[in-house]
Amino acid sequence: MFATALSGCPGGRSAPPPERFVPATAHLAIVLPEAGRAARAAADLHATVSAFPGASELEGWRATLSAQLGFDPLDPAALDGA
Repeated sequence: MFATALSGCPGGRSAPPPERFVPATAHLAIVLPEAGRAARAAADLHATVSAFPGASELEGWRATLSAQLGFDPLDPAALDGA
């Protein structure tokens, strides 16, 4: 199984769509129009889900992921720096 994630460039430049570079044999492709916008949406979802009872482990997972990546993927500023 092959999966890939591509991010489009928000510069107004005319370029081929990012999904053009996905091999025909790929089972899954996730195309994000703007990584920063996706990070903000994921952070909003995280904040909403964290408010539910029983979601105490979610913050630990986020901290573990941030430690493994070396930056917080749900923080747009950290994502820009990475």
